[in-house]
Amino acid sequence: KTIEIARKQIAAGAIGVTCAKLGEAEVLAAAGIHDILIANQIVGPIKVKRLMALPREADVIVSVDSEANVVEIAEAAKAAGRKQRVVIEVNTGMNRAGVEPGAPAVALADIIVRHPSLRLVGVMGWEAHVTAIQDPTIKAEAVADAIALLTDSAQACREAGHDMSIVSCG
Repeated sequence: KTIEIARKQIAAGAIGVTCAKLGEAEVLAAAGIHDILIANQIVGPIKVKRLMALPREADVIVSVDSEANVVEIAEAAKAAGRKQRVVIEVNTGMNRAGVEPGAPAVALADIIVRHPSLRLVGVMGWEAHVTAIQDPTIKAEAVADAIALLTDSAQACREAGHDMSIVSCG
């Protein structure tokens, strides 16, 4: 959310930054930050139009978790003459968003690669459901379990022939 912190992260070696929503990405892109991952899905014609209005050099990555969202982003990218990078959000147990791990993630990957205006680059997940666990041992196990759902999904996608250059988690 903060330009100065994003610049410090990149200077320290980060390959990019993650923001929660489109408005944050707009601020970062306007400040010249490149390689921005928007963790929440961009849904609806108004927000998708704003996504396509971001500077091309920002090379934003958006997360998707449904075929409808894939089609919406793909059509907008095609109309804008863009190749939009996307990651699949995998539900790692929070049950708020994301496609189910394993075969459903692979099925969504299969759908994404059928759209020439999209470029599948990986998967992401957010294991926020474990943050309230107080016991450090139990918390570590819960984090490991959640991340395993993500990494196993990435591996299944790789085995199906998909690019999984990015595996991102909280």
